[in-house]
Amino acid sequence: MHPGHGRQCARGGLPGAWRRPANLPGPADVLAACLADEHEGIRITAAIRLALRDDPRGAEVLRDCDAADQSSPYHWDLLDVWRRQTLNTTD
Repeated sequence: MHPGHGRQCARGGLPGAWRRPANLPGPADVLAACLADEHEGIRITAAIRLALRDDPRGAEVLRDCDAADQSSPYHWDLLDVWRRQTLNTTD
């Protein structure tokens, strides 16, 4: 794992990503590294963003989330993931 991934996750991504050298990890790789973050919110947000990119690496984190729980701070994002997955299976 890249030594700075934890700090990148906590800050919400790679600062200046538009000018990063080609050999640095892409956004999906940074999100995948956030799946092991100690903060639940970072793990779930990373898994949601990966799912919206059709990247299965966050599926295990999302399996434990209840999209039907409207009091969850992730309810609407999880609903977006469910919609995307539903649309992708009907195409």
